[in-house]
Amino acid sequence: MEKLKICIVGFGWFGKMHYSVYKDMKNVEVIGVCDTNENSFSSKQKSLQDEFHKDVSQDKDSLSGNIKIYTDVEKMLKELKPDLLDIVVPEDVHIDVALKGIEYGCDLIIEKPMTVNYKDAQKIEMEANKKGVHVYVGQVLRFDDRYRALEEMLQNTTKDEIRHITMERNFQSKSHLVYGRVHPAYSCLAHDIDLTLWLSKNKVKSVSAFANSFLNRTYPDNIVAVLELENGSLATLQNSWHIAQKCPYGFEFSSKIITNKDVFVIKNEPVIHNWSNDTVDYPELFFWPKINGKVKGALKNELEHYVQCALEKIESPILPLSEVVEIIKVANAIEDSINKKEKIIL
Repeated sequence: MEKLKICIVGFGWFGKMHYSVYKDMKNVEVIGVCDTNENSFSSKQKSLQDEFHKDVSQDKDSLSGNIKIYTDVEKMLKELKPDLLDIVVPEDVHIDVALKGIEYGCDLIIEKPMTVNYKDAQKIEMEANKKGVHVYVGQVLRFDDRYRALEEMLQNTTKDEIRHITMERNFQSKSHLVYGRVHPAYSCLAHDIDLTLWLSKNKVKSVSAFANSFLNRTYPDNIVAVLELENGSLATLQNSWHIAQKCPYGFEFSSKIITNKDVFVIKNEPVIHNWSNDTVDYPELFFWPKINGKVKGALKNELEHYVQCALEKIESPILPLSEVVEIIKVANAIEDSINKKEKIIL
C-alpha cells in the first residue's frame, strides 16, 4: 500500500489531535513533527484547550516510531522532503509556513482559518497553482455527519429558494484567551461563513457587522454580522464569548435554514448525559471523540479525505480551494465593516 509521508508543524493541542488520527491510518506515515516550543513534544504538556475540551484531553498520544523532532520548519522540509505538510500553527503565521511548504513542493493541509487576510489567501492559491501542489483547509463542519446530511437534504433546493439563514456560535470567556488571538471573524465565524456559502449555494453581496467588547481585549467578544446573499435573502451570524464557566460544553452552536418550503435546524445538543454527585458532563461526540482509544468523528473524516485526495493528487471535491478563499474574503469584509462602521460591498 502506498503511504503518504507527512510532517506536522505545530504540535499544540490540535496538532496532537491530528497526530492521533494519523497514527491509526494505514496509508499514512508521520515522519517529522516541528514546534518552536520544545515542551510541546511531551504528552503531559497541558494547554488551556485541555480545560474546555476536557472530554478528549485526558489521554494524549505520545510520539512513537522513528518520527524526527524539529524546532525549525525549513530544516525539517529540507531534510525529510514530505509529501504533505500539515499546518497547525497559530493563525497569523499560516501564510509564512504555507508558502514555505509550497516552495518545497509539498501538498498542504492548513487548519482553519486558511489565513487572516484575503490577499494572503489569494497569494497561497496563486503560488500553489504555480507550483502544482494542492492545498486542503480544515473546515471541519463540512465533514460533520449532521451537516453532511443537511447538505444532502438541500441538494434539490436552488439558491433562489433560500429565504433566511441564522447561525449562532458561542464560547466560554476563557476560550477567548486562546482563540481570541485573532479576530473572531476568522477563528469562529469562518465556520458559519462556510456553512452559509456551502448550504445556500449563494455568494455574499454585502456585509454589515457590529461588535463590542466586555473583556477589553484586542479583538471583540460579541459580534453580529448580517450577510446579504446574491438572491436577496439574509444570513445572520451571531457570536458571543460569554457562556457560563460551568457549562459542560466549552461552546455551543445552532444553525437554521429557512427555504420557501422547509425549515432545517441543527443544534449542538448532548447525546450522552453523565450526571454524578459532583458534576454534570455532556461528552462531545461529533467532532473528535475518542472511542476505544481512537479519534472518531468529523476530524477523522476530514483528514482521511484529504490524505486520499493527496494520494490521488487531486483537489478536494468536498471543499475546493477557491471556496476557502471566498470564506476569507467574507471574513475580511466582516472585520472591515466592524472597524469602519459601514456596510461593505463585495
